[in-house]
Amino acid sequence: MRLGLRGRLLLVVTGAGIALLLAVASAHEWLASRAAEQSLRAALEVRVDALDREACEAGRAPLFGRPPRGAGFHGEDFPRRTHGRRRPPFALHAYARDFAATSGGPPLPDRVRDELAAGGGWSVAAVGERALVGAMPTAWNEGPCAWVALTLQAPPALVPSATFGFTAVTLLLALGGVVALAAGSTVGRIRALAAEVRAVAERRYETRVTEHGGDEIGELGAAFNAAAAAVRAHLDEVEARERALREFVASTTHDVGVPLSALAGHLSDLREAHARGAGPDPRTLDSAARETHYIGALLRNLGAAARLEAGEPLRDAGDVDLGALVERVALRHAVLARAAGVELGHAVPEEAVLARGDVTLLEQAVDNLVHNAIRYNRAGGHVALVLEAGAGRFAIRVRDDGPGVAESELPRLAEPRFRGGDARTRRPEGSGLGLAIANEAAALHGFELRLRNAGEGGFEATLAGPAA
Repeated sequence: MRLGLRGRLLLVVTGAGIALLLAVASAHEWLASRAAEQSLRAALEVRVDALDREACEAGRAPLFGRPPRGAGFHGEDFPRRTHGRRRPPFALHAYARDFAATSGGPPLPDRVRDELAAGGGWSVAAVGERALVGAMPTAWNEGPCAWVALTLQAPPALVPSATFGFTAVTLLLALGGVVALAAGSTVGRIRALAAEVRAVAERRYETRVTEHGGDEIGELGAAFNAAAAAVRAHLDEVEARERALREFVASTTHDVGVPLSALAGHLSDLREAHARGAGPDPRTLDSAARETHYIGALLRNLGAAARLEAGEPLRDAGDVDLGALVERVALRHAVLARAAGVELGHAVPEEAVLARGDVTLLEQAVDNLVHNAIRYNRAGGHVALVLEAGAGRFAIRVRDDGPGVAESELPRLAEPRFRGGDARTRRPEGSGLGLAIANEAAALHGFELRLRNAGEGGFEATLAGPAA
């Protein structure tokens, strides 16, 4: 069975109360025993000092109080009264050097004899339930009165067992009642707070719990409100990302669907030409190649955008060989350039140029710059891809001799989904992701992407940053 807070408090207080009462009872018994022993020793010392040797050796003992018939040191109780008269609690007896009784006294307990024989000046032992015997040597320490012993009937307990038990039970019940009353309001506040917490959770943390008081329960409510605010902010962020993702997927579905439809049409034309026995139309092949490259670039951009959105774009950061990267990008776009009638040239330094970064994102950024330069150039145009290095920095320049971009549109070119008016006219199926991804990848690496119209015509994009 599971105990609530109130039950646990009652259990703890009850246990502590019982332990306290036991400790008090033990201390009471110990103090009472010590007091009885000290009283017995004091009484024995007084009687030994006043003891007359001649009277003692003559056998006139006990000198104070005669114990009742059958009383001794081995378990018998001393009666309180004999023949209507109250018996004195003391009885004094003498013993020879060998502990033989010389005044009719009972044998001494073994513990007392052993301690006295070992040279002890005093020894005490309990006999029966309510009696003590103490013994010590006399001043002359020889003859029939070498030792004297005094019996003492211990006084009754200060608090009787029945009274002590009743008091203990009453005290425990009182403590339990106090705890129940004190814990009642606390438990009620905790339950109210728990109900509010459940209600706030059901409302997706859009409300707050009530912060009652300035104690720990109030602090608990404040802590929950702070945590709920953080959860609500996270939920808002997740919902915003989900909306953006839905919009992105919807827009991207259209972006991919257009070139796929065009590619399907080109393949259908090529199949019909083949069925007629005619050779493939070069223009159809070029268009199919362009659509294929565009779909590939779009899918790579989608992968890069997903990584950037996930917030872990630089997980594969390392030293990137920029020369090898430029070579791969130029080789990849050579087919697209030939299909578009554009001449693509590239140049890299003889010595290796390294930069710290994520090779996949950096290569996608350069891919997008070269792809745009070829895609929006004219037939017979030129594109140059050049890697430069010096003074601890690098620059990858992509320059074309196409029509360029309107100056008013330059500041917005790196915005997601933005496309200039001339670009939309010449390439209506574009996605507007390429430069945005290149710009974000550059910013995440601490690099810079500069976009400008070349002075003598054309457009130039430069990715620059510190070399490794």
